[in-house]
Amino acid sequence: MIILSTDERKGILELKVETEEDLWLLDLMISENDVVYAQTTREVKAKTGGKSRRLPMFLGIKVKKTEYHPFTNRLRITGIIVHGPEEFGLHGHYHTLSISVGHIITIVKEGGIRKSMLKKVKLSERIKQKIAVVAIDYEDFCLALAYSHGVKVLFTESLNIPGKASALREKVLEEKIAELVKKTIQAILAENVSNLVISGPGFLKEKFAKTLRENLNITGIGVNIVVEHSSTGGVRGVHEVIKSGVLRKFIKHFELTEKEKLFEEVMRRLSLESEKIALGLNEVARASELGAVEYLLILDRTLKDLACKETKTLEKILSNIEEHGGKVKIYTTHHDAGVQLKALGGVVALLRYPIRREKA
Repeated sequence: MIILSTDERKGILELKVETEEDLWLLDLMISENDVVYAQTTREVKAKTGGKSRRLPMFLGIKVKKTEYHPFTNRLRITGIIVHGPEEFGLHGHYHTLSISVGHIITIVKEGGIRKSMLKKVKLSERIKQKIAVVAIDYEDFCLALAYSHGVKVLFTESLNIPGKASALREKVLEEKIAELVKKTIQAILAENVSNLVISGPGFLKEKFAKTLRENLNITGIGVNIVVEHSSTGGVRGVHEVIKSGVLRKFIKHFELTEKEKLFEEVMRRLSLESEKIALGLNEVARASELGAVEYLLILDRTLKDLACKETKTLEKILSNIEEHGGKVKIYTTHHDAGVQLKALGGVVALLRYPIRREKA
């Protein structure tokens, strides 16, 4: 995401969307009653009658809701038109802006732009490279993109390799690897992938990596490749690799691995050190007042709900955490840890020191 212009006092922020990650971030940033301006199209009828036409135009809408479905590459922003061409009489009508990579939008917030929001946008400017993960064994293959908010599976396949006793085993294996290499190259080209982890048990991952490198060299495509061990192939293997920490070899600011590790620490403390964890809004608020919050783990939907319904409490919590050097990590249910975080209520804090829970 690129900041094109900003006026913190007037609450104006003009941005260019660069990646799918940016769409997710925008969904968190945009609230009900914000005004969003963007280029769009709308079906209109001429005043003289006749057939309606879909025309390009620049509209501003007062936001009622936003909808982002991960990996559809679009953020839908629905609201009431407050700015647009007067000749079509659009003022007061509903419209949905469909925002995708490459769009330029302007957000206007009545209460001004918070510094925490600008920090998030500026961090997103540093996250450019894409990481893909392959997990392969003799049964399953998966190619996926790894994001800070989850995993996007590009494709999966069953290998169906004959048993070791079969005379056709090697021939079928060679053909299958060649087929998977071809599909992988097509996918990483389409997604503009610059880094690839190839994982799996045994020697098959090495064989796949060798064939892939040879084909990439022939075509002149530059991709950084590392080979790592995982106990299985397929989607499970991809998640195993992400949890292993190997992704830190590629992108310094890549958050997915850290989020996995932090949630593992949540589960450990629930079992062994329950006084060094805060569960729910009230416990987290109290811990933040004491300066005890080291990490706040919060679900994106929970964050957005609290921003609307518990604005002052949330802002106080975030202010306390920032003041005492704590960190905030946002999760989604499109990632394993986010699903488990939702089951815990959507907001949890890891504490620097034990705090006794107040008796009900």
